[in-house]
Amino acid sequence: MVSAAGLGACSSADEPEVYEVRVVAESHDHQSAAMLNGTGIDSDGIEFLDFTQTLFTTTDKNIEIDLRCEDPQTILTLKIWVNDELKCQTHGYSKIKSHVYL
Repeated sequence: MVSAAGLGACSSADEPEVYEVRVVAESHDHQSAAMLNGTGIDSDGIEFLDFTQTLFTTTDKNIEIDLRCEDPQTILTLKIWVNDELKCQTHGYSKIKSHVYL
């Protein structure tokens, strides 16, 4: 009995931590499409006009998210939560690139 409990403890310690990630992207120009790309997002990205949200899980220790719009005057906002804790909140014109280390 004791050795079985010890094996169970070892195998769970070897499993990587799983992070739950929520990414929210906003474009303040409702006429020009914006594109969200990066870790956990489909390789084609997510194209949207004003707002999009995506959820994914990862075991990676860092994630990279890109948010872009072709109109240089478009204000973009990006928020990233990891395990329900806000880890990144930023805004800028036309392009945002964010790295979050978990």
